[in-house]
Amino acid sequence: RSSDLHPCQSWVPKVYFSLNKDSFWYAGYEITIQESIDSYGAVVWPAAMALCQYLEENREKMNLKDKKVIEIGSGTGLLSIVASILGAYVTATDMPDILGNLSYNLLKNTRKLRVHKPEAKELVWGQDRKST
Repeated sequence: RSSDLHPCQSWVPKVYFSLNKDSFWYAGYEITIQESIDSYGAVVWPAAMALCQYLEENREKMNLKDKKVIEIGSGTGLLSIVASILGAYVTATDMPDILGNLSYNLLKNTRKLRVHKPEAKELVWGQDRKST
């Protein structure tokens, strides 16, 4: 249910121990990601890079234009950024403490490149959604 997702309120990265920003090239664009050592969700993982490369190499076959994509556990948002650049309606989700940095990366990297504005929303696994 989309009512179970809460829009992110802050567009400010909440990073306490910042690593250098990493740059990636996918879908013909440079993507700069703010990382942190605060949590597992603030680091770009190899699986995200592999899937971004797959989407880029198979963009015609996958054709994300105007498709709805939800990424669960988006972390830094690299995969969501690439999906957005490729034309998808993207909802990137993660834990509350990750959303500031996730939203920052989404906004910074898709502002002029996106077809549809990506959204960052809170999604806590295992939380009883009926009681909230």
